[in-house]
Amino acid sequence: MDKKEKMTLEQTHLFGTLLDNIPHPVYYQDIHGFLLGYNQAFRELFNVGPYEDLTGKTIFDLSIPLQDCVSWHKDDLELFRAPGPRLYETRLNRPDGSKQNVIVKKSSFFQPDGSAYGIVGFVTDVSETVPVENGSNEGELRFKALSEASLEGIVFVENGIITDANHSMYEIFG
Repeated sequence: MDKKEKMTLEQTHLFGTLLDNIPHPVYYQDIHGFLLGYNQAFRELFNVGPYEDLTGKTIFDLSIPLQDCVSWHKDDLELFRAPGPRLYETRLNRPDGSKQNVIVKKSSFFQPDGSAYGIVGFVTDVSETVPVENGSNEGELRFKALSEASLEGIVFVENGIITDANHSMYEIFG
């Protein structure tokens, strides 16, 4: 094995280790919807085995209802039509039959020549923040959940006074 092959192998191992240590489900797929990879949290969420079990398959191969797959695929097609990051709030019907409120952050990614290559997605469970049953202040809870799921710092100011901030803002300013 030459030095370049060894370095590629080490980087691939490091990437897999980093990905598996992210506590939220993460996946990435090509422009045709074929899964290229996913992390341990994704495997646990969808009750799937190692990478070989789903790599090269689509979300339609997951044990989730067809209507969810169709909706996600439609969102993906829109993302390729108009690239950029997107946030989706949805109720995930899990393979075990339970329901989970999640926020999915998706973004398209590109090849070095600028052509579309695929989508990377991050799933955040907001079931504790946004109850599965409709609450009296559902809109407020939904807004709070979206701000907490954001990787960007968000601060709320009323009359010149900071009234709230999300965790990302706390991380930015300490």
